[in-house]
Amino acid sequence: LAYQWRNAAGDIAGANALGTYINELTTHTWDLARATGQTVAWDDEVVAAAFAAIQRELPVEDRDPIWRSFLEHAPAEAAVAFAPPFANAVAIADDAAPIDRLVAWNGRRP
Repeated sequence: LAYQWRNAAGDIAGANALGTYINELTTHTWDLARATGQTVAWDDEVVAAAFAAIQRELPVEDRDPIWRSFLEHAPAEAAVAFAPPFANAVAIADDAAPIDRLVAWNGRRP
């Protein structure tokens, strides 16, 4: 996609924005499935696309420096209510299931 999307961090190519949304949808589906005790048949291609997108947009495991930098440059009123949108990545085995690797990168404990 040639489309450009702008968020708080700047411009994102349309294809990257789509991948980011796939990550959001997949990760929050995992959240809901886990909270309600449901089993989901994950599509490995969708999970792989989500994982590639989140690693491209959030490439580091330790996100604390990102949030500190954000707060240093944010208006004071934003800092008061700020909660990091992503926790640090959770360590997981390289051979874990794709969905487990995805949610761990998003800061969840599979």
